[in-house]
Amino acid sequence: MGANEQLASAPASPPDGPVLEAIFGGLQREHDFVPLRVDGRLPVDLRGTLYRNGPAVFTAGRNPHWFDGTGAITAVRADGVEALGAVRVVHTPSADHDAGRADNRYSGFLQKMSWGQRVRAFAGGQAARNTASINVLLWQQRLFALMETTLPLEVDPVTLRSLGETDLHGVIPKGWNAHPHYVPARRTTYQFGLRIGPKVFLDVFALPDSGGAQRLASLALPGVMEVHDFFATYNHLVFVLPPLWCHPLQMLWEGSFAGALRWRPDAKTEVWIIPIDDPQRVVRLKTEPFFFWHSANAFERSSGGTRQIVLDLVRYAQFRDTLDFTIDVPAGRACKPQGGRLYRGEIDLDAQSVRWRRLADVPGEFPAVHPTRRALQHGKVWMTSQRIGAAGEGWADHLVCIDVASGAVDRIAAGPRCALSEPAIVARSDRENDVWLLALVRDLDAGATHLAIWDGERLDAGPVARAWFDQQLPPPLHGVWIPART
Repeated sequence: MGANEQLASAPASPPDGPVLEAIFGGLQREHDFVPLRVDGRLPVDLRGTLYRNGPAVFTAGRNPHWFDGTGAITAVRADGVEALGAVRVVHTPSADHDAGRADNRYSGFLQKMSWGQRVRAFAGGQAARNTASINVLLWQQRLFALMETTLPLEVDPVTLRSLGETDLHGVIPKGWNAHPHYVPARRTTYQFGLRIGPKVFLDVFALPDSGGAQRLASLALPGVMEVHDFFATYNHLVFVLPPLWCHPLQMLWEGSFAGALRWRPDAKTEVWIIPIDDPQRVVRLKTEPFFFWHSANAFERSSGGTRQIVLDLVRYAQFRDTLDFTIDVPAGRACKPQGGRLYRGEIDLDAQSVRWRRLADVPGEFPAVHPTRRALQHGKVWMTSQRIGAAGEGWADHLVCIDVASGAVDRIAAGPRCALSEPAIVARSDRENDVWLLALVRDLDAGATHLAIWDGERLDAGPVARAWFDQQLPPPLHGVWIPART
């Protein structure tokens, strides 16, 4: 196959508007690694590969929601001299089966299953169409594309070709979710999966840097829930479970995931604290209701003679606040500014209580911290953000850096009529400002996507380099920077 190929299936007709075309217009083509045009100078010490994943192929009649598009892996490889870029659509059995069809064999985020598939799913069969479109994980030099409640898809890290779904030799009973967390001091990545059937289980996994994967625990949940992310410290895994759930029978009746979920404003958000070395001894706390998608970081400390776990996350007052955004943008409707704000939760392990406080009054999503601060105390959180005036355009147009002690906010603009993705933070040293910030930016006027690189010590200077693809790519969700092996 050549380095420059047309997609096999035509995308659905996009709605009007440049941001919407970037989402639903689909890829113009896939291609292998090719040189990217660079404006400015690439940092000589920036050596590695950025992998990003997100919904990219939208087939007419098959994708009622942005989250239901089949994923594509976008990668940029830098060696200090040049940048090479590649993009490849993933291939899974269910996504390939449904290409160009509307037979409802599998559910999507809002896509309904046929009644036959609902019954099979309720009995423990696969329910979700595996679009492999949310995130990527590199483990023991193997690259996996991740979705929710489905098996990971292994991808060749060099060619980006799909290698097939895997259960890691039977370790994964049904599927994984999309947000693994690495604890450097344990040299282990922790992961989880939601197993839906007549009963619902939260499966927790450990993926050590060397040795085999293992399932640490399977914990019964009260119903089908949107459990998107979690937290990992040296001693604990923490799951924050919003009051958004349904009975499996409701899932059977409704036939779709998000369509079946119910927000329960009179219920509490639960915080489950799981000791890594004794995962059956779960501590369950209750706190005020709220919803969240993404964690920034967690760490443990002693304060005033008490043992604490500290959690930083972006939270919403309710699920509808964020669901409306994901529906209104693709539908072409003007939407409200993003409602998420950065909060800190402080869990008192001795008193078994949790309290929350807002760290900054700035909208944002996709929070991240300095790589060497994962599972350790951090001072800064980076996020995407959005000007009020950009709300109708529907996407983040700048980055923010929040000082968690003072609440001070630094802003980094992507440029006029530019929409950017989750930032990747590449450490140069242990100092939190001593980083390269990387983000894929869709320039609506240029009609193309580029990788922008900022110096964390000189944010006001703008990007030190831009590496351009020759097409506009659909917006990615999550990904990872992998330093070059020396």
